[in-house]
Amino acid sequence: NGLSASRPNMTAQELAQLMAAPGNIAAHVGELQRNGQLGALVPELEVLKQVPPDDRIGHQFNVGDHSVVALQSLENLPEDILSSSPRHAVRQMVREASESIKAAGKGHLLRWAMLLHDIGKVRSGKNALDIGHDEHGAYEVAPLILARFGLSAGEIELVEWLIARADAFMFFAKSRHFEANPGLILEVTDWMSTDREKVEMLYLMGLADLVAVNPAKNINNFNDIVLMSDIYSATVRQLASGNYQELALA
Repeated sequence: NGLSASRPNMTAQELAQLMAAPGNIAAHVGELQRNGQLGALVPELEVLKQVPPDDRIGHQFNVGDHSVVALQSLENLPEDILSSSPRHAVRQMVREASESIKAAGKGHLLRWAMLLHDIGKVRSGKNALDIGHDEHGAYEVAPLILARFGLSAGEIELVEWLIARADAFMFFAKSRHFEANPGLILEVTDWMSTDREKVEMLYLMGLADLVAVNPAKNINNFNDIVLMSDIYSATVRQLASGNYQELALA
C-alpha cells in the first residue's frame, strides 16, 4: 500500500489512506498499535485500554486491544475461522461477502466500523436511562473521530449504522430459536436491513468480533460461527427472492 507503519509521526491523512488501502492491512495496524502511533492518532482507543476484559464471556484482551484484534481478524477472514476445516462451505460464503464489500468500494468503511465498534465504552459511567455503549459510540463518539480522518457525511452515516448494530448477528444467534419459529427471520431484517451490502458487513463484523474475543478459542468455534452463518445465509437467500414478507429459514 506504499505506507509504512514503522515510519515516525504518521499523519491522520496517512492513516486514512492506510484504512482505504487494498490488500491486508492487519500487520500494519498491529505495528501502529505497538509503536504507539495508532493511540496518538485515535486517543479514544488508548482510553479503551483502561477497560478490562469481560471475564463473563471469556475476553482475552482489554477493550482497546480487542478493537485492534477485531480489525486484524476482519482483515484475515476467512482464513481466521474454521482453520481445522479449510474446505468448509462457511469459509467460501465469508470470502464472497468480503469480496462483495471490497468491490462495492466500502471496505474502508467496514474497517472503520470494526475498529470503532466498542468505542462507546470510553464513557466512564452509565446511568439507568442512558443509551447503550453501541449507540453512544455510534452517534456520539465515532462521528467526531471519523470527521478528523476526512470521511464524508454519507460515509460517517453508514459507519454509525454499522456500529449501532455491530452485535446483531451474535444477538440473534444466541437469543433466537429460528428452527422453532422460522418467522423470526423477519425480526432479523427489521433490525438489520433489507440492503444486502449492510447485511454482509454486519455478518463480517460479527464473525471478526467473535474471533477477537479469544482467537485461540474462537477461530474454530463451530457452534457460534455456523449459527451466525445460518442466519446470514437465510437472510441473503430471501432478500434475493424479494419476498420480504415471507422470510423464513428453509
